[in-house]
Amino acid sequence: MRRLHTLEGKDERQLALEIERLNSQLDRVQQQLYGRSSEKRKSPRDSQEGTDEAESAERTRTGHGPRNQPNLPVKEQVHDLDEADKTCPKCGGGLAR
Repeated sequence: MRRLHTLEGKDERQLALEIERLNSQLDRVQQQLYGRSSEKRKSPRDSQEGTDEAESAERTRTGHGPRNQPNLPVKEQVHDLDEADKTCPKCGGGLAR
């Protein structure tokens, strides 16, 4: 390192100050890029002022699970199998409902 100092014509104190300046500049840039406010997003309430009840209930829901479908009809459908399909291929026993 001393050889590098002498080749550039600088003393150790000048190089230490330069390194400190560059480190502080790097810290500032990283703070701007990755600081606390970089991950903040606007909430849906901030972007929409007047909404009806259905939209406000939808906004309060969290997660990605299934949603209630109250308007869908529920039908039971029975599928009848052929006689060959009603027996177990391994043991030959009959299948029950």
